[in-house]
Amino acid sequence: MDARNPYFFYSADLEKYIKEVDAGKEFILCINKADYLSEELIKHWNKFFTDQGVKHFFCSALKEQQKLDKEEQAEDSSDYDSEEEEEEEKEFEPMFDELKKKIDIENELKEAGQEIVEEKKSEEILEFNTPTVFTRSQLMLILKQAAVKYERNPDNRLNIGTVGYPNVGKSSLINVLCGKKRVGVAAMPGKTKHF
Repeated sequence: MDARNPYFFYSADLEKYIKEVDAGKEFILCINKADYLSEELIKHWNKFFTDQGVKHFFCSALKEQQKLDKEEQAEDSSDYDSEEEEEEEKEFEPMFDELKKKIDIENELKEAGQEIVEEKKSEEILEFNTPTVFTRSQLMLILKQAAVKYERNPDNRLNIGTVGYPNVGKSSLINVLCGKKRVGVAAMPGKTKHF
């Protein structure tokens, strides 16, 4: 839904219908275009939907798409002179030396029959119903956690549906989650009606 007027775009009937159709389906309200709101308004709408018992999160597909576009431009403009490449290689030599030492130590430990103990990164646990504006990586983590929760795998994928009024950012959200343009985006309502 569009964050500029969440009360108008929210449909309690849709939430009720989804739960009636299949109790296993989960209704999660995505409040898109959160970049248009002040921190105070985000907190207000977070409290409103939390008080209503609506599972929700805030995001900004536009901001995340701009980040993806910048990354893509950076990859495209990676034409350097050979002199610049040599300077860059010299700059990173200390990092490569460090990595090489680490690999040598690991190999010595393996030869000695000792186990390599790696620090496990604690995976961030994200919660809904907070005033945090989620990034693409956080959204992907939520989907990963949902896939684990519902015991999904590549043969039995997690299905996600988007429903909402025209021009609230459904297509933009899909494109951000996919990491590239998969769905057309237009100012004209109904662009993805039959996607």
